[in-house]
Amino acid sequence: MDKIDLGEINLFLMNCIMDALQRKWSIALELSEEKPEKIANFRGLTTSFCFTGNAMGSLSFCISEELARRMTELSVESRSNGNESAANVMYDLYDHVGDAVKQYFLDHGLRCDLSSPTMTTGRDYRTLPLNMEYHQNFLFRRNEDR
Repeated sequence: MDKIDLGEINLFLMNCIMDALQRKWSIALELSEEKPEKIANFRGLTTSFCFTGNAMGSLSFCISEELARRMTELSVESRSNGNESAANVMYDLYDHVGDAVKQYFLDHGLRCDLSSPTMTTGRDYRTLPLNMEYHQNFLFRRNEDR
């Protein structure tokens, strides 16, 4: 079993999320310098899942309603049935990132199981993992939102 440091995991997760949005929806992201805790009146969707095994934790993606709508529009354009929802694109994001997280841990000799994702929508909510020694937030922005 390899030892993985938190910096390596953080870099992997940042790149994985940016890669997922670039590959699947052609949306280029960059890390924002704003502090995630300081974002007021955020309204959007959050998908969360837990991973267990040799490494345990949880991962949540918070996407603004505007970005979720854009991702949905792009998905509808690429699919013939036109029956796409913001929840579906969040589950697509979970599938991409969840698979990558599981493979990353397995590649490092760590057993990993993923929970089913949960979805939260609205305003003025927080997702906080319980009993975690380490908590990391990343805030991304679209390249064109500079």
